[in-house]
Amino acid sequence: MKIVANIAVRDEAELIGPNIEYHLSIGFHGIVIANICSTDGTTQLLEKYKNHPQVIVIPVPTQDNSVFNWNEALLKTSKEIYQPDFIAHFDADEFLYSPSHEFLASEEFAHDTLAVKLFNCVSCLMDDFRVPGSMAEIDGLTVVKRPMTTHFNQRKNTHKIPWIYTQVGPKTICKANKLDMFVDGGHAALDSNRNVIQGKVAEGFAFIHLPITSYNRFLNKVKNIESLIDFLFERTSEDYAFHWKDWAMVYRESGEQGVHDLYLQQVKAATETKLANCLAKSIDCLA
Repeated sequence: MKIVANIAVRDEAELIGPNIEYHLSIGFHGIVIANICSTDGTTQLLEKYKNHPQVIVIPVPTQDNSVFNWNEALLKTSKEIYQPDFIAHFDADEFLYSPSHEFLASEEFAHDTLAVKLFNCVSCLMDDFRVPGSMAEIDGLTVVKRPMTTHFNQRKNTHKIPWIYTQVGPKTICKANKLDMFVDGGHAALDSNRNVIQGKVAEGFAFIHLPITSYNRFLNKVKNIESLIDFLFERTSEDYAFHWKDWAMVYRESGEQGVHDLYLQQVKAATETKLANCLAKSIDCLA
């Protein structure tokens, strides 16, 4: 069983190297990366993989997917170079994890498409957090096993649940010969007729999501979204990436101080005792 990862990345110098090494170590046959206009050192870090047989980096000159369709380029390259059985599309802050395996297990890929649950990690907000290098290092991380709602559904609430505790949709891993396109950042897949491919919920695997780590990374992401905010409001649904749109508007209106306040809200929320019943260790997240 050969599985290949597609990763679209912009300014992820903190996580892209560890993400590549992690997924190669657990059995990915190849990783194809679209490097979209990165300026934070990501491009320089990816140079070390220039001649790596399992890593291909596609430079993307514009964030406008209608000018350069990196999703299409990722899929085409993956299929032509690696001839995989399955393709997964995920982000630099998402780590495929199993509480019962150290490597990918072919029995979990018996279906054409898998819907893989995604759990927000709160451990990544702690000062002593280190990016995991193996599945065993993820076992003890604390994740939001029981999210309370979506961020979008809270848009009119005065007292909102911190975003880190809200629900995030599953990611899709799809059989390569059934797949024509990933959409919504890999949350769904389409066949050649542009029909959504329904996936079976994966029983043995999950993605552990490290959405907010250092303040500098959070600030860079918010700034990047703010630079695209008009494009996103025009070309995406109201609920798509609503939290990032929301935070980008805070930056537009309140600058870096507003973003820093947002970051501190998430850090504080990670240890709020009243929300502790939402949490579990990664090793128990699929129990």
